[in-house]
Amino acid sequence: CRCRLSPPLSCNSIRSAMVKATTELRANWVAHDSIQTAVGRYSMIRKMMDARMNTAFVETPPIGDSYGEGDMDAFFSFLNEAKSSGFVVFAWISNHKRTYPVPADLRLEDERKAQAQWVEDIIKGAPCIDGIAIDYIRYPTWEVSDGEKIEGVSLTIQAIRKVTDQRSVSLLSTSFPAATVTYRGVDSSWDGDVPAWFQDWYAANPQNYFKVEASSGGTGMVNQGNLNGSNPAFLLGPSFMSYQQDPISWIENGFVDHVVPMQYTADPAVMRNDIDVWESFTGWIGHNMTSIYLGLGWMDEPSSFPDSQFDPAAMVAHVKYGQTKGVGGYTIFRLGIPGVDDRPLIDALTTPNAENEWAPPFITATASPFSSVDLICGMEIAEEIPATNGQSSVGKISSDSSTVLTFSLTVAFLLRGILLR
Repeated sequence: CRCRLSPPLSCNSIRSAMVKATTELRANWVAHDSIQTAVGRYSMIRKMMDARMNTAFVETPPIGDSYGEGDMDAFFSFLNEAKSSGFVVFAWISNHKRTYPVPADLRLEDERKAQAQWVEDIIKGAPCIDGIAIDYIRYPTWEVSDGEKIEGVSLTIQAIRKVTDQRSVSLLSTSFPAATVTYRGVDSSWDGDVPAWFQDWYAANPQNYFKVEASSGGTGMVNQGNLNGSNPAFLLGPSFMSYQQDPISWIENGFVDHVVPMQYTADPAVMRNDIDVWESFTGWIGHNMTSIYLGLGWMDEPSSFPDSQFDPAAMVAHVKYGQTKGVGGYTIFRLGIPGVDDRPLIDALTTPNAENEWAPPFITATASPFSSVDLICGMEIAEEIPATNGQSSVGKISSDSSTVLTFSLTVAFLLRGILLR
């Protein structure tokens, strides 16, 4: 909601009530290479409709000195087409890439202010967006937990949160997985600045996932630091801590509305482990699994995610298990990869077939947990996004683009009306 309320009512409390009252998020990460042309935008809208999705996280173009991909006209054209087709739309930004190619150092106050201003510029220039999806909100390489860096990441999120609250839009963040183990120390000695809540949780759960992994040398083991095999003396923790993320504290303190763990796997056992650990973590701080939106990896990138595949049956298994645990929703990374046939996944999610054992998880449409405002980002926008060349370049769409947009909006709107009957 875009609300103007005073305590005891607040935009946060209204958003929380809306989330509880709805079924689940079904979102796609929309990258710039999928929507650069009118045909590409139409295809993306069509796929998201067919998959019974309700939300789009749209990659932002370069804004001022801040990193982005794609061009402004394509970005605004897709925003308008998606909004007119009934989708909730978030702007997707990659935080540690803001200063690309040099990673942003979130310990610096000036950088945190720049991050917040980046979000402010996006919301001012595109008042129709419903939220901000922050990605790469971390440090880029694996290292021992560093308290100053963890705090820098958290303070950056808080600075962004202040902007999104003032503008009454929602905020969610990606995170590294929970059930991917990281070396943390030996015996009773923790290595690095491990968050206190995790140390307490670990001590209170003697048969926790990480303890079992250290004792058995299971499939989650990785060779990091001095960890090189099965050793019950080693203490282990989730990998997000070694990228200076503390998503459980973010949730507990209300810095974000939701977290999207990126466990991009085609192995149902790996995903079940991750869901179970997140369930235990959120329960430890008195939350339920509606705080978590599972990240599903529809891709084949063995260099980054060794067990990722284009496997429709695995994606269905992930969703079904998440539904038994009360997960708040799902994000797919991603429909629309150039050259990839997305139809097998769409059918597995929505149509009874062998891939889903004749019980598709998205057999009916459902509304997004987030409300949608301002049907269209108007053709002319009063508040402008600073362009990369120093000249104004906000979402004012050329006459040719406007003609294509009008046609596309009409077609998309009619299609959605037919699909939801």
